[in-house]
Amino acid sequence: MTTLEGTKEKMKKIGYSIREKLIIENELKFEISEKKMFKPIYDYLKESYVVVPYRNAHMYDFYYDTQDLDLSKAGITYRVRYRPQISINLKLPQTITNRTWSRYEYSCKVDGKLPKNMSTFDVDCDIHRIAKKFLGVTNLSELKNISIVSSFRTGFILRFPRINVLGENEFLGVAFFDQSADKINNKSFYEFELESFQQSDVFASPYIFNEFDEIGKFVESLGHSLSSKSKKEKCMNL
Repeated sequence: MTTLEGTKEKMKKIGYSIREKLIIENELKFEISEKKMFKPIYDYLKESYVVVPYRNAHMYDFYYDTQDLDLSKAGITYRVRYRPQISINLKLPQTITNRTWSRYEYSCKVDGKLPKNMSTFDVDCDIHRIAKKFLGVTNLSELKNISIVSSFRTGFILRFPRINVLGENEFLGVAFFDQSADKINNKSFYEFELESFQQSDVFASPYIFNEFDEIGKFVESLGHSLSSKSKKEKCMNL
């Protein structure tokens, strides 16, 4: 049995297991002035694509960094999400092409419950090995909570109206309408996001970005702006 297999067996015995993967995340992100402005965007998507309800979720995101913000200064985001399932994410610096942001994201989903005396920092996963190596530390106990965001997310799968040779509507992306609140400073804000990946590792074809850009142009025509800050940055408590 390999070391990795042994670690996973040990996790199962104490009540949890993990699923890890590396995602290439491509997304549109727009700041929306008020909740009622979600409807014109939804109506446009409904007219142009096959729109299927995906999932609604209430999420709590806890963001961590060092005292000197070493991760943030390098463009790295470390997040623990409760939905209520625990998800640990490490997002690398992003770049923008036209209106689409792209970046690599390491994801670790925790199945089951962690023991009461166990911190999420103690989960044995690639994310934590990468973070420790980057920071030059042997543990992550010095990380501090810099932001807490509560969000209610409404999601829809978007598919092209055309039928391919297999008789299917091809996948375009997942649209999210987020109502978020800064739990520390009690501020609310709204965002529209469109992501290109499904839960299986799907990498976007070039024409997908053209579709994203057209949707982005429409959202801009309503007077909305590309998000210049992440949820973490909007709610940082320093």
